[in-house]
Amino acid sequence: MVTSQIPLRLAPELRRFAVEVELSEGLPAAESIALLRELDQDGSLGVAQLSDEELLRAAVRVHGVPRALELLMGAMADDVLELPTLRDVLEDFTLREDVVSGLAQDRYRRLGPETRVVVDVLAVLRTPASREAIDWIVGALAPGLDVAGVMSQLLRIRMLSVDRPNRTYALHPLDADLAYGTLPQDGALGRRALERQAADWYAHAAPARERWRGLEDVRAHRRAFEHRRRAGDMNEAALVLGAIGPWMTRHGSALAAIAMHLTLEDKLTDDAARLAHLISYGHARLSGGPLAHAVTLFTEAAEVAERLGDRQALQDALFGLGDAHRQLGSLEEGTAALSRAAVLANDNGDTEAEAHAVLSLSLAHSTLGHGREALASAERLNAIAAESRDPLTEARAWNARFTALLTMGSWEETITASDRAVHAYQVAGVREATDYALNAKGVAQLALGRHAEAVASLEAAFHAASAMENPRTEGVCLYNLAWTHWTGDRYEEAAGTADRSAASFQRAGSPEGAGAQALADAARARAAGDLAVAAEALERAAAGVGRNVETVRPAWLTREARTLRDTA
Repeated sequence: MVTSQIPLRLAPELRRFAVEVELSEGLPAAESIALLRELDQDGSLGVAQLSDEELLRAAVRVHGVPRALELLMGAMADDVLELPTLRDVLEDFTLREDVVSGLAQDRYRRLGPETRVVVDVLAVLRTPASREAIDWIVGALAPGLDVAGVMSQLLRIRMLSVDRPNRTYALHPLDADLAYGTLPQDGALGRRALERQAADWYAHAAPARERWRGLEDVRAHRRAFEHRRRAGDMNEAALVLGAIGPWMTRHGSALAAIAMHLTLEDKLTDDAARLAHLISYGHARLSGGPLAHAVTLFTEAAEVAERLGDRQALQDALFGLGDAHRQLGSLEEGTAALSRAAVLANDNGDTEAEAHAVLSLSLAHSTLGHGREALASAERLNAIAAESRDPLTEARAWNARFTALLTMGSWEETITASDRAVHAYQVAGVREATDYALNAKGVAQLALGRHAEAVASLEAAFHAASAMENPRTEGVCLYNLAWTHWTGDRYEEAAGTADRSAASFQRAGSPEGAGAQALADAARARAAGDLAVAAEALERAAAGVGRNVETVRPAWLTREARTLRDTA
């Protein structure tokens, strides 16, 4: 048995006796952890005592390559002056000559300057790339270079792997780490130049906005963002993210958008870039929470937009600000901002944004108990949808309608409108309010005494809210589900579900969290037979959700509280 990074050249007559096993992946997690502990048998390096999680992190960093794990331990043992920890060595292992020389061996010494250009481009891309992408980027950096010949050489020495079905090429992850670690920061073929060229490729290859249908369609933009950020071009990265962030949030990736925005905080120097960041980040926080942070972001965005005279951005910021206030229960502030956003959208000729603002105004009317006004807004949305033939606006018209009918207690009509809304959102290819529709349907079914159907609808609503990464709606669905369990005499289950509701509301920064916690307290007291305590907690639960029309009626809880007191 022979192991080699360089393929063996066997005579043709001998090849029939040879079996070649290509190892493209490192050790599995359990074996990587075991190997690290074996390499520190006496515990003198402080590795054997580390947790499995810490050792697994080290193994993942070097992709489970056994030789890399051995060299990391060797670097720790040989450095008797600095006495580095495993974490220290991992942070800069691609810059340590002892580790790199032990891993790269002859292969890197055999690479000529032209070959290194292609290797460095693949290292910067960090992901399987098409031949077109490699040609495009290398062609801009080193015109005239024989890319096909270089790639053939890399394939022969197994530095390059091929995914034939997808027609992509990639370096082994550890080779990519080593090549990237040795790149100079600046220069014509330095790290910054390569990162910028990779970003330009993805911007060139990305589909236009009108062709977006789902998250897959903004993948190239996300990669362009990462390359801009790694190049240190934070303002340009913010503009890329500002264009795709609200779309990501609307399609269930609010947490990913938040994580991307966090990498830009306090690093932007251009007003236009900061404005794009604030609006996109605000939408992500509006969905992912906390809502108070969304208010802060949109407030600053509105100030910057007014200062720059950017009416489109001001419209977006005011809509977000109004919707955040609405969800926090500050209906006067919310209605004022939303009304101004609708006027601006109309002036700007932005029909879709105008419809969205009208929807939020309708929801505010429903929360205030003004069902007729809310229905009027739904009819206005219907008219906009008929004129624009926009399926999303039609879905939002049904959204406004089922919420208004829920407010008015028109249960059967609420169920019908909710089903129509779910279907319309599916036709539009957007899931943004499917959770709200299923939740309203569940509340209406519970009001009609259709207990099993209500449970099914509310559970589906919760899963839809989780898929959209929206903790506030999760809290609403779980609160209603907890009360549904109560009405089925399942008090322990009601308590656990209400606890989960409180946790979701807390993540969202929503004021209804206290009401959900009170409902959990009431369910535990009811299970224990303490009816007076349960009654008092139920009244707190009813008061805690305020005027939130999406939750079960507070009156249902207070009526149960009176019954418990009479029984006690």
